[in-house]
Amino acid sequence: MALNKLEKITGIEEEIKKLENRKKKLLQEHKASERKARDHRFCKRGGYMESVIPELAKLTDEQFITFFRRTTANDFGRKILNDILMSGFNKSAKPTNQDVNAVSDEGKSVQTQSVNTVAEGTNPVQKPNGELPKRKPSNVQSKAG
Repeated sequence: MALNKLEKITGIEEEIKKLENRKKKLLQEHKASERKARDHRFCKRGGYMESVIPELAKLTDEQFITFFRRTTANDFGRKILNDILMSGFNKSAKPTNQDVNAVSDEGKSVQTQSVNTVAEGTNPVQKPNGELPKRKPSNVQSKAG
């Protein structure tokens, strides 16, 4: 009788090991799936950025990071992102006429296209006449100073 219980215990321990190994395998597959989805998302978004702004392909990683930070990590970029997130933006969302004002280098307000249009790939700081505002490099000092 004692041998029969020991066999049952051994059988249960083997089953536990099998289940633990199965759990590890499933966790590894899940992590691999998440990495694959993340890599796909990065490639898709990076490719889209290069299709909209082909000159990005010529930049070094450091130059790209500088470009990205200067064009998106500011109040204007955060407002657009927040507006998109707050509106629950998705592909089926109907465009709205929520216009965002940008400030040109001369300090004048420039009317831009709607937030949803911006999300679809148009330039958010394009002037009404189609020109893009010219930016003075931040490392160049003003003559007046």
